[in-house]
Amino acid sequence: MEVRYGADAGNAVEHYNGSCNIPWNGTPPMAGLWHHIVITRDAAGVERLYADGSLRIAKTPAVSNLRGGAPFALGGVWDRGAKNWQMLFSGSISKVRVHSGTLSEAQVVANYQLENSQYQTIWAGAAGTPLPWADPANWQGGNVGENGETVWINNGGIAVLSGDLMLNHLFPAAGGLTISGGAKLTLGALASVELADNAAFALTVANGHLRVPGSGAINLNMGVRGGDATATVGGSGDPAMIDVDRDLIVAASAGSVGSLTVGDGGGAFVSNGWFYAASSLGAQATVTVNGGELGCRLPGKNIVVNANGARGEITVNGGLVNATDSLVWSTGTATNAAYGAVTLNGGILRAQRLYASATAGTNLLFLNGGTVEAVNSRTDFMYNLTAARVQAGGAAFSVPAGVAVTAAQALTEDPASIGGGLTKSGAGRITFAGANTFTGDIDVLAGDLFFSHTNGLPAGYAGTITLTNSADAAIGYAAAGGPALLLARMDPASKGALALFPANAADAVDFSSFPDLRLAFVGALTYTGTFTPYQGDYTFETEGGTVVYDAVIADAGATPGHLTVIGANGSGMTLAGNNTFTGGAEIDGATVTLAHANALGVQGTPGVPDINLSHGAVLRLTAAMDVNALVTGRITSGSSGVLLLGSANAAQNIDLSNHPGLTVGAAELSLDYAGTLTPAAATDTYLLGGGNQVYVSASNRGLSVSNLADGAEATGVVIGTPGIVELKSGNTYSGGTVVTNRGVLFIKEDGLGAVPAAPDPDNLYVDNGVIRSGNANFTLPANRGVTVGPGGLELHPWGSFAMTVAGNLAGSGKITATDGGWVTFAGANNSYSGLLDIPSGRNLRIGDGANFSWSPAGTFAVNGTLALNYNSDWALSYPFSGAGSLRKEGSGTLTLSGQNSYGGVTYIDAGTLRVTATNVLPSGAGKGAVTIAAGATLETDGRDLQVGGLNGAGQVKDSVGTTTALYVGADNVTASFAGTTDPQLDVIKVGGGTQRLTHPDGSFANAEIRAGTLELFGNTAVTGVVETAGGTLGVAFGTQGLIGEYYTLAAVPSVSDFVSYAAVTNFLSGKTPNVVHNSTGFGATFNALNTGSRFPAPYNVKDTSNFAVLWEGLFAAQTSGSYGFATASDDGSVLFIDGQMVVDNNAMQSYTPGDSNVVTYVELEAGMHQIAIAFFEA
Repeated sequence: MEVRYGADAGNAVEHYNGSCNIPWNGTPPMAGLWHHIVITRDAAGVERLYADGSLRIAKTPAVSNLRGGAPFALGGVWDRGAKNWQMLFSGSISKVRVHSGTLSEAQVVANYQLENSQYQTIWAGAAGTPLPWADPANWQGGNVGENGETVWINNGGIAVLSGDLMLNHLFPAAGGLTISGGAKLTLGALASVELADNAAFALTVANGHLRVPGSGAINLNMGVRGGDATATVGGSGDPAMIDVDRDLIVAASAGSVGSLTVGDGGGAFVSNGWFYAASSLGAQATVTVNGGELGCRLPGKNIVVNANGARGEITVNGGLVNATDSLVWSTGTATNAAYGAVTLNGGILRAQRLYASATAGTNLLFLNGGTVEAVNSRTDFMYNLTAARVQAGGAAFSVPAGVAVTAAQALTEDPASIGGGLTKSGAGRITFAGANTFTGDIDVLAGDLFFSHTNGLPAGYAGTITLTNSADAAIGYAAAGGPALLLARMDPASKGALALFPANAADAVDFSSFPDLRLAFVGALTYTGTFTPYQGDYTFETEGGTVVYDAVIADAGATPGHLTVIGANGSGMTLAGNNTFTGGAEIDGATVTLAHANALGVQGTPGVPDINLSHGAVLRLTAAMDVNALVTGRITSGSSGVLLLGSANAAQNIDLSNHPGLTVGAAELSLDYAGTLTPAAATDTYLLGGGNQVYVSASNRGLSVSNLADGAEATGVVIGTPGIVELKSGNTYSGGTVVTNRGVLFIKEDGLGAVPAAPDPDNLYVDNGVIRSGNANFTLPANRGVTVGPGGLELHPWGSFAMTVAGNLAGSGKITATDGGWVTFAGANNSYSGLLDIPSGRNLRIGDGANFSWSPAGTFAVNGTLALNYNSDWALSYPFSGAGSLRKEGSGTLTLSGQNSYGGVTYIDAGTLRVTATNVLPSGAGKGAVTIAAGATLETDGRDLQVGGLNGAGQVKDSVGTTTALYVGADNVTASFAGTTDPQLDVIKVGGGTQRLTHPDGSFANAEIRAGTLELFGNTAVTGVVETAGGTLGVAFGTQGLIGEYYTLAAVPSVSDFVSYAAVTNFLSGKTPNVVHNSTGFGATFNALNTGSRFPAPYNVKDTSNFAVLWEGLFAAQTSGSYGFATASDDGSVLFIDGQMVVDNNAMQSYTPGDSNVVTYVELEAGMHQIAIAFFEA
């Protein structure tokens, strides 16, 4: 028989038989504290386990294993086999009692009470009587509970604390504790605080603070092991608070009962945990909030009504219940015995969601006067409850501005408390998606109240519906006939909107008795019903789409009809009727399509403008009409909005001289405007934009203009409304161009007006705008400077085409490339100091060969390709970073001195790249590969150099003559170099990949292969010593066939991506091949057959489109001489030897076998040469 406290959490007494062992029947006594443990055995063999005076369990083991003659030992167990002590006790033993008889429970308790006063601080005040904490007469032995001590209240007495105190731990088992006088009691984070442990305990925080810190499973449990806990916080209005770091559980275990009351001034909070009303099967809890707050301090925390089959009830009469995540019923293990009820009589219940985690049991919400307050937009706001019952006090929901929630839970009338209605407040929206049966009045104080179920209101609904806020109150019923039902019960004095949905498209709406209602549309629909306005007042509000309205809008007898359309974010109406109303129109933020010349009615008083546009309203002029007459005769001069021209009005002249707030754009994806615009005299500015905004991977040009000229003074162009504008050659305006507010400038030639006579630094100013360069190669002149404002510039160059900015670039806003074409900044005096952001697959170039300049303050994020092009010598110290590649172009020498970390390839396409330090070129996994084109040079500048791998056919040179070592292969790639290195260099192979050297006349001093493989082809010579120090030397080593990388493309490839080896590698840079496959299956003539059936899957299926392949390897010229190459393909194919194009069969074409007879010859020296074959199928 062994007592295993501290060594075995599952067993208290070990009998060496699992079925006979005695468990703790709960958590073991808390470590770090004094405990009184008693084990008794009576004559009947019943063993009883007591902990701290309480009976934990009584059990009759079948086998006791009480061994005669065995030692009686404390602090360990003697292992007879191992002959050593096991299960060593860690702690202190203060006293051991061994009795010859069996102690009764009363005797155990008496011993416990006698001895614990020597080791614990124990309350001894008279039971049921509140007595002061500080009085020594109320403590056993006069030992008052002080800072740092562990205190027991377990005699039924009530301690009253009126001063601040920090305890190691508190055992509030039986009795009570009152915190008053502003006292703060802080408990240590030793273990969970278990209030009312198998007894009754009353906690009252009248004026003060109980703080329970902790982590993990350290909680405040109120009512454990059958205990009865009562807690009261606040009530007088004085500040009172319970603050728990982890969980606060009112009835924590089976058989326990708990109650918590929060009153005025009170608060009960959890921070890193949840609040549970009841959490175990058989536990019962009642929580009452009369004022103050019950809530969660940190985001994402729940308030749980009942868990694991418990019975929990929360009643809110006032104050706030605040779940920062959800109010949840029936969490944990679901049972049919579970019962959870929340009754809202007053106050506020705030949560992101209200729902039952399981449908077993009973989960109820009673709505009787308080307010349910939403927090954020959700489609699962309230659902899965047994019922949400509306009582006589009614249901109220508040939704804040900008928030929309949907409640699937039906609101049903409580048969025991009938007549309750529904009140909606807050500027947000709530949609009830259930079959509701409440019968009381509906009052919409603010925001939107919608019903989406066919039975959203019960049959025969007889309540009164009132909208009381004309600014934003709205009600809607998304079921056929719903609007008529609402209007039949609506108070004629209601102020707000009646909303129609697609389900209401054919419903008749009669506003003849409702002077303050407007008709709102939610979603896109064609309205075919009959609308009767109040005395000719057609006020429409649109949201989430376009409403087609074909009916005629007319005057109401002698009363002129008036049209108002309110909308936002592109929503609006299409007016197709031959309208005759004469009272004018107000378009407020909406987009209105005029599908008839008289869509806006007839001018009531000639010469008096009667159409006003406000808040960015848009008129789409798609019907043929006299646009100029509309503008000059009917639209007010103070209007602010956009006119979008349809193709029927593409030749209309428009005089905007008196309309400085009007912008002109296109109603079509692309519209070539042939009319003449006259800009506003007050601003001398053409305001252009609006309309279609889709420019990504699209050919849309928006409004295309080519005849913009100066007015009385130099006139500028502002593209300041989201939408696309193409500026074409022919424009002569001289006031410059501004692109802002996500406007899009489409340009494929210099159409930006007159070229300045001298450099103009901000002739083109872009601030949060887009330049979409089109399908042409063009240059903006040198005097046309470009400035980027703080909002930045998005460059979207058409794939395979190039735009060159020859003028100077200035500003500091970020420039981001977002399409696959090229933009070259070729200004001679660029001062731009912002971030040049080049995402994967995107390309930017600095310099055009003749000019190169960049500010030292500029920064780079190179994840695509950055090309540097200059025909003169220059130096850069920028640290280029990102995952992309750097290309050295131009015949000059570029000296790099920055510590670069970009992850892609360094291409030296022409001239010389000189590095001033070993760490200038990136190194490390996946970095540092260098490709040197034929005729180009990598200059080591007298320093040892490390590269990830050498490719190409150029040269590695040391003009200084002091470089001793070239380290290759650091990034474990396989590379093949057909160029030459300075003969004095030692080549040191590192990394696990393969470096091939294939030049027939290549030589170097010594070779050391530390890792991977160094392959030498042909006559490549080592003039010194070759040392294999962990790697492999391969001589005339290789693999038959070319390695092909197959790429599935997201868009149709272009011939311009295959015009050179640099273009091919740049096009494929950043893309990951879908298949890598050797070409040996193509046979000696490299023939994939005319259907591509020899390609690897999935490319071997006929008519597979939009893919490209690059095969690379070595071509062995057996002797020096002339070699011929040809290709035949569908679509294009090109062939390169040593990086130079030999076969140009680059076209969108069908397969023509005769192409294979069109041979191109090239002179090659004997030996290995790099060969690359690129092919694409569109």
